Amino acid sequence: MAGSRTLRPAAALAAAAMAVTALLAQAPAATAVPAPPAPHLRATPNLPPLPPDAAVVPGAAVYVDQHTATAGTLLTVTLSLTNTESTDINFVYEYLQATWPENQNQNAYAVVSCTGDITDCTHTDKNAALHLNTPIPPGATRTVKVGVQIPANLSCYQQLNLNWVPYIYYEFNNATQAKDQNWQQGLPALQTTILCPAQPA
Repeated sequence: MAGSRTLRPAAALAAAAMAVTALLAQAPAATAVPAPPAPHLRATPNLPPLPPDAAVVPGAAVYVDQHTATAGTLLTVTLSLTNTESTDINFVYEYLQATWPENQNQNAYAVVSCTGDITDCTHTDKNAALHLNTPIPPGATRTVKVGVQIPANLSCYQQLNLNWVPYIYYEFNNATQAKDQNWQQGLPALQTTILCPAQPA
């Protein structure tokens, strides 16, 4: 089934982030962004990327708390994963970055925090990489909240459309199978329109 793979033991030491990097490489050169940091708790398989709209992680839920923002607003992006498998989920890696072109805008936003059911989180101004607490029993849910600050001194002349590219990778069935998904175009539930400050007359 697309998105569900049986892992070879030797393959379990490759980098999960390569799936995101491969998808981003398909965009024009002007849209390229730095590759996400590789997981540091454990490396993950070098699997081919999935179609961005493939429904292969049915237990995922993502949303932003505000769909309109102004200078100084603090947004919260929430990513939840419910285990819909029949066995424990043993390992989860998630990565979050903005869509193009706002991922190239140095003034538009800054990722400032990660909280929730996580063992670790590494974030820069523009992205976050994290691991959820595991194991996750069947039916259980883990959630992380990522804080995104719109600068108080925001300077722009037309509204900005901030959306996000979540990537979720997890292993289950005693780490012998894996699923992943990358919403490369963003999602309506993650869209925030940033309104520019009024310009002097």
